[in-house]
Amino acid sequence: MSEYQTIARPYAQAVFELSRAAGNFENWSQALAWISAIADNDQMQELAQNPKVDDVALAQIFEDIAGDKLFDEARNFLRLVVANGRVFALSSIAAQFEVMRAEAEGTIEAELISARAVTDEQQATLARSLSRKLGREVSLQVIEDPGLIGGAVLRAETGPQGQPSGNRESGSHRWGRPEGRRHGYRRIGQGQPAEAGSQSCPLMN
Repeated sequence: MSEYQTIARPYAQAVFELSRAAGNFENWSQALAWISAIADNDQMQELAQNPKVDDVALAQIFEDIAGDKLFDEARNFLRLVVANGRVFALSSIAAQFEVMRAEAEGTIEAELISARAVTDEQQATLARSLSRKLGREVSLQVIEDPGLIGGAVLRAETGPQGQPSGNRESGSHRWGRPEGRRHGYRRIGQGQPAEAGSQSCPLMN
């Protein structure tokens, strides 16, 4: 896995620089998500390793599946990756790009594990509270685990802004008791990006 990450890094960096210059992070995020999802398909992995399928044909299969989800630069990037025999690294490229994008946009990924359902309004309020506390935009992901004891557990990256994720310390804000199950979580939603606002958290009221 670490080898894949090393191979993927220059590709992810190149796409990041290109997308930052053009101001189209979101377009690239969507394109890379499509490309990596296709690459993860078992049949596509077999085709990628089949010596009878040349690079042009393989890239065309990707493009046919993705359809209009890919713009010109994304198609050119895909062809380059295929020609260089790096299809296996596409998922890592996409993942590293998202890390670079989040750091550039000053976004912190936070995860809330809750024993009960959390409404969209509660998610937004919590994200705003975290954003105000941490001084950065927060992208909140909520997972429901009925087996969790004590209400909710909240985890968030709390390293300094701009510091590479590889050197960032992972912080954890915990509410409730985490003795519950650590498996079988069900993801139930993703809140809106946080804005500075209320410190209150309805889950704790």
